[in-house]
Amino acid sequence: MSPFFRTLSAIVPIFIFFSNISLGNSFEKDIRPFLTKYCVSCHGPEKQKAKLRLDTLDADLLNGSEADMWQEVLDLVNVSEMPPEDAKLKPTSEERQVAVGLLTVEIRKVLEARRSTGGRNLLRRLTAYEYNNTLRDLLHLDLRFAKDLPPEGTAAEGFKNNSGVLGTSALHIEYFERIAREALSRILLVPEEKPPAYFVRIEPERAFKSTKAQDNNKNSKRGRGKGNSNSYNLQPTWGGKPQNRGIFKLDFGEVAPDGTAVLLSGNRPKDPTNSPFSADRKIGGALGDGRSGYQPEFRAEIYEIPHDSPVLVKIHAAAIPGKDGSFPRLSFELGSFRGNGVSDQKEAANVEIPSTKLQTYEFLIHGANFPFQSNKPSRPSYFRIFNDFRRGTSDVAYEDMPKLLIDWVEIESNYFPEWPTASHKSILIESPNKDDEPTYVREVLSNFMRRAYRRPVSKDEVDRKAALFARLRPKEDSFEHTLVSTLAAVLCSSHFLLIAEPSTQPVAEDEPIRKRKLNSYELASRLSYFLWSSMPDQMLFELAENGQISQPKVLKKQVLRMIRDPKALAFSTHFASQWLDLAGIRRLAVNPEYFTFEETTKDLFEQETIRFLHHVVQENLQGLLSLLLRLGFFCFQVASKK
Repeated sequence: MSPFFRTLSAIVPIFIFFSNISLGNSFEKDIRPFLTKYCVSCHGPEKQKAKLRLDTLDADLLNGSEADMWQEVLDLVNVSEMPPEDAKLKPTSEERQVAVGLLTVEIRKVLEARRSTGGRNLLRRLTAYEYNNTLRDLLHLDLRFAKDLPPEGTAAEGFKNNSGVLGTSALHIEYFERIAREALSRILLVPEEKPPAYFVRIEPERAFKSTKAQDNNKNSKRGRGKGNSNSYNLQPTWGGKPQNRGIFKLDFGEVAPDGTAVLLSGNRPKDPTNSPFSADRKIGGALGDGRSGYQPEFRAEIYEIPHDSPVLVKIHAAAIPGKDGSFPRLSFELGSFRGNGVSDQKEAANVEIPSTKLQTYEFLIHGANFPFQSNKPSRPSYFRIFNDFRRGTSDVAYEDMPKLLIDWVEIESNYFPEWPTASHKSILIESPNKDDEPTYVREVLSNFMRRAYRRPVSKDEVDRKAALFARLRPKEDSFEHTLVSTLAAVLCSSHFLLIAEPSTQPVAEDEPIRKRKLNSYELASRLSYFLWSSMPDQMLFELAENGQISQPKVLKKQVLRMIRDPKALAFSTHFASQWLDLAGIRRLAVNPEYFTFEETTKDLFEQETIRFLHHVVQENLQGLLSLLLRLGFFCFQVASKK
């Protein structure tokens, strides 16, 4: 067993409640005298009306076999049908109420005990973030699928993956269908030919040769004037042909002495040291929330770019270290202008540049995840780079700050390294039966449903979806349109939306149900949703199929592999955020009379906590992990007692 799980099992006890529920002393004190006095004469050793004998009923309600009979006794006494109207001796109202009250309480305990799952969620819906990640890995499409879903609830202990707070409303189902259709349409309803790429390469030494745009910029409202902003013509390429479809701007930055690169510091030379920023805030973002002050930036305003597509960004950059060996941080955003001086943008990357040698840094993103939409010349889309090493309130002089050197930038929209895409080929699989539509659609459905349901699918399950396809086919425009509707039904199925681990299963038709262990596919799903907040990958599926995942050595090896995978950051992010209520950081108010505090620092607090926990888990730091979990368990106990 992994040390990570040994630590968990050592400090998180499992309490088993309701181990034995019996009427016990209450039976002898209150129930038996009541039955002997009013019922045994008709339901005792000498006479058993309705074949019912009460003097020998088992008082062990939970483990005995006569709990249903006790429920019938309760019902008959409660409605005054026992003892009957013609009985010689009848209980008073007070006696009847005592007996009914006691039986009601004890039978309710039995029902709760039988429903108890030992603290485990045996059936629950995917959380919003699990749903988003599962669609990402299932469809090979990284979009913000869950952004419009209704807000999630939170359990008392802070966690969101508790079945008690994961309700499913009609609104959820409506959104699930809409999301599924939109995602599947992106993948399946595409042209046969690969869309042309939109390629932009910005080389400062070429752009600086132009002065026309710089002269025009003096009268531009966005130029900001004061000799701090310079604009240059871009020389982008579309299909190999140069086009003037944008403007390159350098705001408050420097040009390298040889004129071949751009230098970006985190602040302007005139920004004060050892004091808060005095410059006006930039207006940006949907709520007017942007960066503080006029920060130096390298910006490209681009027209007619296919924004709703994969975008490959390459930045050839290097570092000029600052004081005490500090290095710059490359941050870039995608956004668009909305008018009236307002822009909307979102950060796509933020990485430290530790090398003084020019290197190419690549980032693959999807434009649909960013406010990268406007293509009008008056409101262009834009791409901009910052050096996110800020001076802030420190006493670092401008000359001592690390500088970010940008040699060139390439932006390629409609970036498809292969066509058809991997998403398309994962659904429309290769098969010799492609021309035989009924046969081929069954193959497509079987492959897709197995991955979506995270287990093998039966012939009947495939038959039902194939029948749905056949009913829809005459009403749809094409095979692909019909498949979108059919697969959307799969993605709205409970087998996709729910994680189910039934505690019992029938062994045979003539045998009673019994408790069972998790099967290999359920174990793979539990493992992947625990560490990745997503569905199992192909390796886990293969190990589940051959049953090897249940072997201790194989399981340990997979846990270590999954922890080292980048997707494991999902565990650290969601566990830390929910366990410690990191969202509460944003609810803190700092009095500016006593302390200067920037709101962006709250984001850093949150990320520091998440990254620390992630480092502890990845590096297998058992002592720190044990301390963290003990602290968390202690806090949970304290909260439970309040």
